[in-house]
Amino acid sequence: MADACVLERVPVVHGSAVRWHGTALAVGARGQPCYRCLFEDIPHEHAPNCAEAGVVGPVVGIVAALQADLALAMLRGEDVAGTLVTFDGKTRVHRRRAVARRASCDLCGLGRIDSIEHSRYVPQACHD
Repeated sequence: MADACVLERVPVVHGSAVRWHGTALAVGARGQPCYRCLFEDIPHEHAPNCAEAGVVGPVVGIVAALQADLALAMLRGEDVAGTLVTFDGKTRVHRRRAVARRASCDLCGLGRIDSIEHSRYVPQACHD
């Protein structure tokens, strides 16, 4: 989804939650910084899913509220692109910081990703 939104120049607010930790990231229509500036690439080794790692339900609700706040700010015309908000459910602390564009980013920096190809997003084990 992150790549498709940048390629189509559609703003998006990403959200994720694992265990007690949640994040929300606003990405503007031009990307820069984009989701890949922060997380670089899809893991090629096994990464635990929500069923394996666990998710604390209320953290998901907090992340949704953070996403809504960022999306409403974008709709009001505020420049929140590149804003990352993290939430720690154990300490109930949330932090806001700016993510820098990564010049070597394959999506919005070097432009190596210029289309959505199924093989790029499906683990190799699924191709065999």
